[in-house]
Amino acid sequence: MTAAPDPPYGVQLQPNYTNLFVGAVVVLSLLAVGAVVTIFLVRPDKDSTSLIATILGFVVPVVTGFIAAAVQQVHSSVNGRLTQLLKLTAKSSLAEGKAEAEGKAKASETSKL
Repeated sequence: MTAAPDPPYGVQLQPNYTNLFVGAVVVLSLLAVGAVVTIFLVRPDKDSTSLIATILGFVVPVVTGFIAAAVQQVHSSVNGRLTQLLKLTAKSSLAEGKAEAEGKAKASETSKL
């Protein structure tokens, strides 16, 4: 494997943790479902509503935080790529304008001869 080249213009892209956040959401959700099912199996004759509410009261905010972090990571990645694209477009337009100006200058010189 070869190392990825450095991004142009000093743009440093952040490491992508999106898969880590999504994986944490899946694992935490599976743990919560497993805990709720286990409570129903262990205590079938008792009211477990408060215990389940406590478990979900912990899991839901944590999952929401992981999802928010994943969305922020995707936003940062896209924003970094757009900045890079704008810089490349500006450089390309400048080079195109210079080439066009040189072409017009040469054309005017040859028309004078």
